[in-house]
Amino acid sequence: LYGVHRTNEMGADVEVISHPLMPVKRVTNIESFEEKLEIAYCRGKDPWKTLTVSREQLASSQKIIGLARQGVAVNSENAKEVVKYMGVLESLNYDNLPRQNSVSHMGWLQDGQFMPYVDDVSYDGDNVEFLRMYSEFKPTGDEETWLTLAKEVRKEDSIPARIALASSFAAPLVQILGGLPFFVHFWGETGCGKTVGLMLAASVWGNPDVGRYVKTFSGTKVSQELYAAFCCNLPILFDELQVISDRKTFDDIVYMLCEGVSKGRGAKEGGLQEQRRWSSCIITTGEMPITQGNSGGGAVARIVEVNFGGVPLFKDARTTANTLKEHYGFAGPKFITMLRRDGVIDALKALQKKFYTELMQEDVQDKQVLSASILLAADALATKAIFKDKHALTVDEIKQYLVSRTETGVDFCLHFVGGAVGIRRGEDSIDS
Repeated sequence: LYGVHRTNEMGADVEVISHPLMPVKRVTNIESFEEKLEIAYCRGKDPWKTLTVSREQLASSQKIIGLARQGVAVNSENAKEVVKYMGVLESLNYDNLPRQNSVSHMGWLQDGQFMPYVDDVSYDGDNVEFLRMYSEFKPTGDEETWLTLAKEVRKEDSIPARIALASSFAAPLVQILGGLPFFVHFWGETGCGKTVGLMLAASVWGNPDVGRYVKTFSGTKVSQELYAAFCCNLPILFDELQVISDRKTFDDIVYMLCEGVSKGRGAKEGGLQEQRRWSSCIITTGEMPITQGNSGGGAVARIVEVNFGGVPLFKDARTTANTLKEHYGFAGPKFITMLRRDGVIDALKALQKKFYTELMQEDVQDKQVLSASILLAADALATKAIFKDKHALTVDEIKQYLVSRTETGVDFCLHFVGGAVGIRRGEDSIDS
């Protein structure tokens, strides 16, 4: 007989499920201690598949039917039989099932390891999109091809492109250097290579194709929260700011993502949902600035805006994009390996403090000083560990994109312009 069968009280054969199905591994989240089961199944001549499933789903005849979406032959007729079968089979083999540690996000773990570059820890999220993304955080193509391209970009003296790379390397440093999540926003005219710059940043870690690792602003706030929490300490990448029609939501997005924690929400079963957290650099692009004349000082202080007008970011953006889609994911593991060497983090903290002191002597908003010093420290380490060239960012190069303390102050006043009411902050005014 094919599949799973049992004998009932009358001695008759009863089909439980029409194909092989069994638990093969216990998966335990090392942070939440939630335990799941990895199941294996095979239908017809198809190859065996594995799926990580919550115990709650496997224990409920109503919820287990959801496995039908992944090709498991469970339905309303056999659901109770399948639940009973899986429970008995696991109990009989509990001590023999191998155990796998897991987490539900990328980035730093409690023991100083960094996902996804950990051999004995897996990703246990049940979101299909994030499962796909997780599988693409790996070296693909040829390392030398990517490195040659990145070095050429750095040699072209395009400061915005170098900041894009620095922002990507800065993401895992935000937490260990005691920083707050911050934005680096690139904006300019259409056709200047903004999206390709975002792809360059993404290619440090994984597949840079838009819609893969890189997302757009068209998602809901909840989807943005989930994406940020998944990335956690990897760069959070959003393209095309202009798809948001309501500019009043810009500040809300900035504050939400810079908080580094999801909104508190009630759970269906009572109490509160677990709040998700992240600590990273949020890299974005658009055809307009992300801040407005009436943006709060707190929002302005959390953003490094890089305006390059109509100047192309790359000599050949199309070729650069095509190359990045085929060759990516090499620099990230090397950067993390360097970070985890003895004494490197202490040296990095000293270097970041040095940059911080230099920037504080300029008229730069305090929170932006911290963000900029992390960018400079990240680029210095990447220069030493990855590029081995002489094109590290300098204080003079970065400070031109920072705002002064006056520009982020709260000294607002109403004034009249041609009979209309306007708002003035510092030297800027916006007419209503």
